[in-house]
This record gives sequence, C-alpha cells and structure tokens, in this order.
Amino acid sequence: MPQEAWRHHLNWLSCSLQRLTEEEEEGDEDGSRSTRGHLRVFEAWFLLIQCAHWVQVAVQLLATSQPEDCGPPLWLLTFYHHPTNRGHHRASQLVHAKEAWDHLRSLFLAHPLPVDRVQSLVTLLSPKPQPTSPSPLLILSLLVNFCVFFQQSLSGSTEILQTVVNRSGLVNEAVCVLSSLELRLNEDSCLSSDTNRVHLRIKALQNTLTHMCAALNPANTHTHTHKH
Repeated sequence: MPQEAWRHHLNWLSCSLQRLTEEEEEGDEDGSRSTRGHLRVFEAWFLLIQCAHWVQVAVQLLATSQPEDCGPPLWLLTFYHHPTNRGHHRASQLVHAKEAWDHLRSLFLAHPLPVDRVQSLVTLLSPKPQPTSPSPLLILSLLVNFCVFFQQSLSGSTEILQTVVNRSGLVNEAVCVLSSLELRLNEDSCLSSDTNRVHLRIKALQNTLTHMCAALNPANTHTHTHKH
C-alpha cells in the first residue's frame, strides 16, 4: 500500500478508536458505566494487537512526519501501549509522547547533538511509577524508528542511539525493539522504497548495540567465547 494510503487508513483508524474511547469515558462521567463500553474498547485494542503491523507502520510514519501530521499516529501508538485510560491519564500520556517526539525530531535535525534534548529524552525514558508517564517502550520504539527511517546519516543516528540508550540503561531493550522491527520489515511492513538501505542501517545499529551489550557484560562475553 502506498505511504499516503497508509496515512489515510491509520488516520481513519485513529479517529474511529478515539470516538470509541470518548464514548466510554462519557459513560464513566455520567455514571452510566457499563461493562459493554469497556468490553468494546478492549475488543478494539485486541484487534489492534492482532494487526500490530499497523502500529509498526504508524511508528515508521512518525519517524518521517511533519508536526502537523503526527497527531493521529501518535494517538494510535499511545492507545496501543495504554488502552485502559485508568484515572483518565491518556491525555497526559499523549502530551508526554508528543514531547518525546518533539525531542527526537530536534535531535535528528540538529548538529552537533544538543545535550539538553538528549537529557530530556533520557528523563522521559526513565522508569517512572506515575500513571501519566508514557511507557518507556513507546518512546524507545520511536527512537529506534527515527534511527532507521529518518533522513539522517548512519553515523549521526548511531551516535544518538548510543548516547540515549546508554544513559537510560536500555541497551538490551533497544536490541529487542530493533530485532522486532527487523522481523516486521521481513514480513513486508516497510514503507521505504529503499529496503536495502533500511536493512543495512538495521544491521549496523544492531552491531553497535551488540558491542555495547558486550562492553556492559564482559563476564558473559568471556564465558560465551570460552565455551566456543
């Protein structure tokens, strides 16, 4: 499916799900809470989970979107990670997710690397118990997709990824996200017309993270090498 068609499809999906969740929240506010309303939202989220490649396309679009286009896919990504909206925190989570997206876009447009933006992003990635904070996995997914798809040099993307995941202590998690992305792309969920470039970038970033993991766990690396 062409990129613009994907964008229209995901915008429609995001708007439809927003209406569904708003109806559920209105039912909560006027005291007419029903199991049916919550069940409808859960069923919609469950279907979205089954079509997780749609979410992957949304994250990829976010890595290349202009500010005016990021609203619907960002809402979809937030709903994917936070479907229940307990305590009515989705709006705050969305604000923080947009903040992370803004920081990422600034990082990938800037040269040299702005230290304040890096630190702000690391702070957002830090595990926090507050329900208003978006999932670190949501932000990490955005980061990895920016590294792969944003029109930034490989060396620049590598520097950003290394710096952020090292300071946030999420090297292993970044490896998992990158591997998951590679798997999705192997299943033809990639919108890029230059798939070779994308796969080469993924391999290069994987190598970087592998070396970082080895540096963080030298004992494990030594044991593994000794066994072979």
